[in-house]
Amino acid sequence: MKITDETLLRQHNAAMLLSTTGAALGGVGLGVLVSELLDGFGIAILLIGVVAHGVGMLGNRRAQRSGGYTYSRMELAAYWICWAMIAIVIAYAAASLADRL
Repeated sequence: MKITDETLLRQHNAAMLLSTTGAALGGVGLGVLVSELLDGFGIAILLIGVVAHGVGMLGNRRAQRSGGYTYSRMELAAYWICWAMIAIVIAYAAASLADRL
């Protein structure tokens, strides 16, 4: 789907973000409901999610840049803050894993 109108593109991106947030929250809720069944798989699930999110972010950014999209300062800040948070999550997972060994 190619969106050429800048306003429509931003609306599309906002809707995609909301959809992704809803899916993530639904996944968290499901995880809470079945937490006892998933005990022991937390770090693996977390890392799979982080890798999937990172690959998706890179792919989305490459696609937008190839189309000539220019990012606002807020979008750039959010992008780099997200990568910083990913680094923190990976460090936390590594420390948690080290404690279990």
